Amino acid sequence: MSVYIIRHGQTEWNARGILQGQKNSNLTPLGKKQALSAAKFLKDREDIILARIYLSPLKRVIDFWSLIKNELPEKIIQSVNIEPRIQELRFGDWEGRTKDEIEKKYPEQYDKRKKNIWAYKPKNGESLIELKARIDKFLGDIDLNETNIIVTHEMASKVLRLKLLNLDSESINKLEHKNNVIYIVNEKTSTEVLIST
Repeated sequence: MSVYIIRHGQTEWNARGILQGQKNSNLTPLGKKQALSAAKFLKDREDIILARIYLSPLKRVIDFWSLIKNELPEKIIQSVNIEPRIQELRFGDWEGRTKDEIEKKYPEQYDKRKKNIWAYKPKNGESLIELKARIDKFLGDIDLNETNIIVTHEMASKVLRLKLLNLDSESINKLEHKNNVIYIVNEKTSTEVLIST
């Protein structure tokens, strides 16, 4: 098993600390540089020539991938699939706000989520349990004996790694996925690759 998990580059809302969820904001100049750094890293990997590539349908991922694919040989990008099940957790009414704004506007709900991060669902949003159900179905439908490249989002990446590495549910609080990191998951190990500063 070899799974490359790539988070999209920095967006305008990332830079301002605003929760995106399934809303969108554009890549920053740094986010575009991160795409080029990811392409440079991928170009040198021999094991991805026949990789199956899965993209979240959200615009920030599509824009990020467009910059990457322009730098890669045609033989690498032959199997690209748009996959709705790996789009970001839907934060509902919390989307478009900073964590401070959410804590002030929805103090009780914010506290409930801290106490039960897996089951809590913001209004018009979804829970981590629901995200995990999407990810489980997705992983059940792909061939993990092949090399897979998954271009996705922070929360989706956390749940993907939790599942692939057989981690317990409490580990979700310890995981992160910065915009400048690629994770390579092989069997029971995960390697973190810093692609830019």
